[in-house]
Amino acid sequence: MLKNNIFSLHIDSTGLLRLGRSVEEIFQNFESVIQKSFIENNSTVLIPAYSYSYTNKEVYDLKNSPSKVGYATEHMRRKNEKSRTSDPLFSYVVLGDKISKDYNKISDCECFGDDSIIAEMYNKNAMICSIFSSWATTFTEMHFIEKRLEVKYRKDKMFNGLTRNFDGDEIETKVKFYCRDYDYGLRTNSARLGEDLEKDSVIKTINIDDKLQVKGVFFKDLFDYIEKKIKEDYFYLCEEVPNEGS
Repeated sequence: MLKNNIFSLHIDSTGLLRLGRSVEEIFQNFESVIQKSFIENNSTVLIPAYSYSYTNKEVYDLKNSPSKVGYATEHMRRKNEKSRTSDPLFSYVVLGDKISKDYNKISDCECFGDDSIIAEMYNKNAMICSIFSSWATTFTEMHFIEKRLEVKYRKDKMFNGLTRNFDGDEIETKVKFYCRDYDYGLRTNSARLGEDLEKDSVIKTINIDDKLQVKGVFFKDLFDYIEKKIKEDYFYLCEEVPNEGS
């Protein structure tokens, strides 16, 4: 399974603890695992380095905007800064050559559109994976599926902002984000999805050297599963936003 595939790794640092006794040793060994178990098996790894910059009215700095999805992802971003994609909301660090390099170019983009890196992940049937990351937040890529299914509780919204390249130049760009429609009073929660995928044995488990466990689902299997579940329960991927004070 580790050969000739594409993996999107959503990481909680807790899942790396068996790789070493110090933070330095843990990340050094994790980098070694990526190289030996994935890259040398002709696979490509994508590590989310989401900054959400434009939605927070921040300049997206390719070199300096931190990943806001965990310490492990931020470490990998700093170690591989030139491999980061240019999406001001949902950037990835791309390690390997099975994904187009065009996503490093600064331009207008649509996060979950047909020309996005996530669309290429879907077309190439990448594996969406968790390393100890909560299923409630792991499946960011499922918003691509929701867009394909044209769910009514999300809608396209444009965000304008500045992206700063590695030379320090700032470039105006626009991002189309398929975001929540707040009129529905709902928010995303994919915890039930993760639990059901495991219960129905759609999730695959990969144990690497008895020290690292990766759980994942192939993107097209995920699409089929979500499509079926939404037909049964339209708001399957959602939960109500609690009233303030409750």
